[in-house]
Amino acid sequence: MNKTIRNFKSNYNLHQRLTIDEMIIPCEARMSIIQYISNKNHDRGIKIFALADAESGYIYDIIPYKGKENGGGVEEEGLGARMVNKLCQGLEGNFHILATDRFFSSPNLCEVLLSKKIYSIGTVRSNRINFPKSLVNSTKDRGEFNWEMKENGISAGTLIYITNFYL
Repeated sequence: MNKTIRNFKSNYNLHQRLTIDEMIIPCEARMSIIQYISNKNHDRGIKIFALADAESGYIYDIIPYKGKENGGGVEEEGLGARMVNKLCQGLEGNFHILATDRFFSSPNLCEVLLSKKIYSIGTVRSNRINFPKSLVNSTKDRGEFNWEMKENGISAGTLIYITNFYL
């Protein structure tokens, strides 16, 4: 696997826009690293975290999930942030734009990535640590956007979107 990842990296030049997500490689074998994720098309297999070029879809780096780590790492960082930091090693200073979903995104991670000169954008859970409390309970009309920017350049916003259901 290490040789494959080295080939991924040595044979491709990344565009500016990148994305990180988790995926399942379907596998029915009896191995300790087999995971079950109910909301995936193939819900049983080997879980991997992948960094991909958002323009071409080229997989640039992968990390297989081997189970819960014991020690070695900042506990409050979380699995998503650890995977983003590992997958972004070597990309510092290139001003890539990294898109993530709410599993990986957090205000703290955005600050860390910005300090490494990597821009990030993504959805975030409003109950994350350091998410602006003024945005959590803002009451706005449908379609209105509310945002706030910190002194370090990190901004957060909420969009009120309510759908109408017709029976």
